[in-house]
Amino acid sequence: MRSVSSAEFLRLSRRVNEIKELGQAYAPPGKNYIINGNFDIWQRGVSQSSSGYGSDDRWINEHNGSTKVHSRQEFAVGQTQVPNNPKFYSRTIVTAGTGSLDYCLKAQSIEDVRTLAGETVVLSFWAKADASRNLSIEVYQYAGAGGSTIDKRFTQKISVTSTWQKFEMSFELSSLNGVLIGVNSFVRLNYWFDCGSNRDYRTDSLGHQSGTFDIAQVKLEKGSVSTEFEPKTIQEEMSACQRYYRILGDGVCGIFKTSTSIEMQHAFEIPMRKVPSYILLTSSPYILETGVSWRTGSGSTVNYFNAGVKGVKGVGITGFTGGTVQHRVVFASDVIGLDAE
Repeated sequence: MRSVSSAEFLRLSRRVNEIKELGQAYAPPGKNYIINGNFDIWQRGVSQSSSGYGSDDRWINEHNGSTKVHSRQEFAVGQTQVPNNPKFYSRTIVTAGTGSLDYCLKAQSIEDVRTLAGETVVLSFWAKADASRNLSIEVYQYAGAGGSTIDKRFTQKISVTSTWQKFEMSFELSSLNGVLIGVNSFVRLNYWFDCGSNRDYRTDSLGHQSGTFDIAQVKLEKGSVSTEFEPKTIQEEMSACQRYYRILGDGVCGIFKTSTSIEMQHAFEIPMRKVPSYILLTSSPYILETGVSWRTGSGSTVNYFNAGVKGVKGVGITGFTGGTVQHRVVFASDVIGLDAE
């Protein structure tokens, strides 16, 4: 075996380290387990003041006692504070309550508690506020209805300013050893903006505060070091979102079953997470009837609904006048929202 001098050994060691660093620099980005982390998809609307789902897909914007206005905001073209040229970000304007149970948060539930179980993960995102404020991050695992209680959770309070900053935090999720998994389990990420003392243990004693909070480019991935955020194509992101929520209407065909009712059917390219519930989006859908003209239903309602995860069979909409039985129609407006969150 050839011996090497101390100088050559040091040179070779430096070269090995350079190769390692080069490999890390060109390592592919880690898989992002957050859907719509770039806030590109807003099927339900671009703002909401209600508590629950109502605007940015996959994100639930909740409050109790406290109130908020949540909205889609657009980055200035050419800005350089947040990389990758994102188009949108999430804004929540909070008016704090005073009660111990009052709160305001933004969250996403990642389907199936088995996801990332026992893994070291890293969360990264960009955030700012209207002034220097605190923001609490919580990640926990829920074993589902009828499942075991998982006590392990990650909580960290951070300080945000009026300038965009990137935040990174690494932690380990429970391995689920001996855990009984029930129905509708998940891993949940919470952004706590404001919270009463009843949940101090979940927010690192965040407390009540009013203010404006902005969040962009959220990524949760395996490992202890974050990789660069890699935006998905709109098609990829929309497909992922439509597993949980989609809209029937514009461009969908139906048929007059009677002169006052229409039946529409539609198969899904992407199966939904579960059999969805329906939400009537308009009481006056706009349609084109074969051989006739555009017409609007008056006081229309959904009178029956039969859906599976792969498609809809027989959505009946009543309230039309003067339709011709067996005439085909094409909807020119969104009519029904299908919710499988």
